[in-house]
Formats: sequence, C-alpha cells, structure tokens
Amino acid sequence: METLVRVLAVITAVYAVVLVLVLTVALLTILFYLRRIGGTFAQIATLMRAVETATTDLNVQLERVHKDLTAVAESLDRTAEHLGAAPMGAPEVVERSQVA
Repeated sequence: METLVRVLAVITAVYAVVLVLVLTVALLTILFYLRRIGGTFAQIATLMRAVETATTDLNVQLERVHKDLTAVAESLDRTAEHLGAAPMGAPEVVERSQVA
C-alpha cells in the first residue's frame, strides 16, 4: 500500500512539473507574439504620425483649389453667356466633415 502511495506521489509530482513546463512554454510563446505585435503597432503608429505630418496642410490647399475651380466655372459660365449659350452652373458640392 505504501508503495502505491509513493508511485501516485511520484506520478503527481511528474504531472505537476510537466504542467508547469507546458504552461511556461505557452506563456513564453504568448509573450513572444505579443511583443512582436507591439513592435508592429509601434511601427504603424510611427508611420501614421509621418502621414499626419505630411498631410497637415492638405486641407488648406484643397480649399484653395476648390475656390480656384469655382472661379474657373463661373468664368466659363460668363463666357458661355457672352457667346449666347445657356450657362450650365456649377454642380452642387456636398460638404464633408473635416477629420481632426
């Protein structure tokens, strides 16, 4: 009977050691992938900041282009009226919300 208890104790100890080793490997694998993902997110954040910096004044430039094109459309309408054609008018522009 005592031998059976020792065998069961050894089996339990071996099982506990194997369980701890498997959990350690699993957690280290998770840590590896989380760090890898974190590095990728850091690169993405850096690139997004670069894009934000590069496109900071884009909205101002696009507004200026819109105004210039509106002026061209108005000039073309006046020219068409002068030549006797019916003015077409500028198409309706749908305002878009600005992204902060």
